[in-house]
Amino acid sequence: MFFQNNFIRTILMYGYQNLSALKKVEYEKKIFINSIPKSGTHLITNLLDADKRMLNSGYHLKKYTVNLLSNNEFENLKFKLDKEKFSRILEKNKKGRLISTHLPWDSNFDNSFLGINTIYKKIFFVRDPRDIFLSEFYYIKNLKRHFQHDAFMSLTNDEERFKILLYGGRIKDIPFKSYSEKLDEYCGWLNCKDIKVLKYENFASQCVEEDRLYDNLKDLFIYLELKLDEEIFEDIIKTNGSKKSYTFRKGGSGGWKEKLSSEQKLRMNEQLEKACRVLDYDTEI
Repeated sequence: MFFQNNFIRTILMYGYQNLSALKKVEYEKKIFINSIPKSGTHLITNLLDADKRMLNSGYHLKKYTVNLLSNNEFENLKFKLDKEKFSRILEKNKKGRLISTHLPWDSNFDNSFLGINTIYKKIFFVRDPRDIFLSEFYYIKNLKRHFQHDAFMSLTNDEERFKILLYGGRIKDIPFKSYSEKLDEYCGWLNCKDIKVLKYENFASQCVEEDRLYDNLKDLFIYLELKLDEEIFEDIIKTNGSKKSYTFRKGGSGGWKEKLSSEQKLRMNEQLEKACRVLDYDTEI
């Protein structure tokens, strides 16, 4: 379900953040999760939150809050990291908590983590770029409070909307960055020091068998310096696929193959081929 009212959503998140801060947890590390928007961030945060040794802080770091080039939520096409502010936010996060964000790569990120690398576990969560594209298409189309929604819906049909999202441009002074450029801005995270790269398809219940999920979670928990026992795994299994975010639409993998026309798939593949290769996804249609 979408929360179309941003005020209600803000109040609910603020209450959750305060409740989370009061709870005591066992885990001594802090977790930083970055992802490309619409990669399924809530999937990984929900899976980790199912482990009672840690908590989701409820804090999702907005791009504009640490952007030296703009503090306007609706004009954030270019990004330059505010190192001091970003470092303060990381330090403020309590032990045993995870925070999430959608931040493009900046070479200063590695420097910002210096001195706190030993306490922070960093995750970069990715998904097939073509599924990301389709998810964002419906996200902008359906979420009325999205700053691009009105401009997007002013176009005549979905083909025109497909073009503006894929190739970029402006509608009524509302900017749309080309999708290939947008994805490229995030790929630098692959080279961030000591980061764990995870794929959505290896954790979503619609995409992976239970035994494979266990192996993937075990590998993640080794990185987090935690033991994955059967009880914790069962708690995670109960959460996987049942706890959805307010922006959840469908999930799964490969939905673009069914939703898009043959011509649209060819155009999208051509534009997103580089991102697919860099993020280790095949480029077959």
